[in-house]
Amino acid sequence: MKIPQRHVLSSSDSITAAFIYATAVITGFGGGAYKARGMEVPGALVLLGYLAFTSLLGYWVQKDTGRSGVWHVFDLGFLMYLLWPVMVPYYLLKTRGAKGLLPVLWFVGTYVAAFVLTFTVVGLSS
Repeated sequence: MKIPQRHVLSSSDSITAAFIYATAVITGFGGGAYKARGMEVPGALVLLGYLAFTSLLGYWVQKDTGRSGVWHVFDLGFLMYLLWPVMVPYYLLKTRGAKGLLPVLWFVGTYVAAFVLTFTVVGLSS
């Protein structure tokens, strides 16, 4: 039985992307707040943020490879955890060209903006 290209979960690509950016905002806010107070970010927050991010990113890549049909990753577990900074930009370049790097830049920018904004606001209020 062949699965149609547009199945029930096809709309979740944008939802998954929103969750990825939300993870960047939450970890950026958390990291900025702890650093502004002069405290070390708890390992549980770092681990939870990184695991949530790589899990969501792996899910998104797996769904997107079904759409593009260019590349299929069989191991999205530990390999994604270790090599996402290399794998995801490579995949986006291969499937979308130079414009494919914009989501990576947006993600990094979102995290940095959330971190700096929170660091500044919490630092000024202290």
